[in-house]
Amino acid sequence: MRYLPILLVVTFLLAGCGPSQNQIQAAIAQTQAAQDAINLLLQQTMVDQTQAAQSAIDQEQKETQQALELTLAVQSVAPPLEAQIQTAIAQTQGAEGLSRQETQAALDLTTTPTPPGAPTFSADFSDAYIYTHGWMSDGFFFTIQLSQEVKGKYHAEIGGRKFKCSVMEKYPDRLYCIGPKISAGYRIIRLYEDLASGGANIVFVRAYDIPFPVMAPTKFATATPTVDKH
Repeated sequence: MRYLPILLVVTFLLAGCGPSQNQIQAAIAQTQAAQDAINLLLQQTMVDQTQAAQSAIDQEQKETQQALELTLAVQSVAPPLEAQIQTAIAQTQGAEGLSRQETQAALDLTTTPTPPGAPTFSADFSDAYIYTHGWMSDGFFFTIQLSQEVKGKYHAEIGGRKFKCSVMEKYPDRLYCIGPKISAGYRIIRLYEDLASGGANIVFVRAYDIPFPVMAPTKFATATPTVDKH
């Protein structure tokens, strides 16, 4: 737009006549008015864009403030993370301590007093574990797996109820214990080696989660249709 007066002057020269002073002034005035209109439009556009950007910034700040207030509200209700961690650690240590106490108490018990002197065991149960378990129609059984052949005579106790234990010829490193029905849940299994003198030494203790028995589906007889013969 700034070159419009020059173009007008060139146009008049090419037409063979020179522009008058009034025409030149009018062209300059028109050019200036057009330039002012363009400047005003640019200013208005910049103002609109600035306001839109500012509105977006304000909205983002508002959402950030709301999130911060919500976080502070949650933190004021819930205990600090460090306190939660310390509580979890204390609970875990308490559970472990209780388990150790129960296991130690079981180890300290025997069915009958052990003869004086250090007890000797017929088999090593240091790495033994509960291999499997199951329910019978009138009782419960479990097996203890060893890393070597089982020697000696044994019985087990669960909740004060006695289980008879024996070894099958096919599996000489496995001890089978059979006894009465017991309630499901965590139970302490104690295994004793029966001594020739009449006493018994405890050789194995485990806390074991005994599940609820799974009952086999009942089979109903299917009626056989009959055909009347006349």
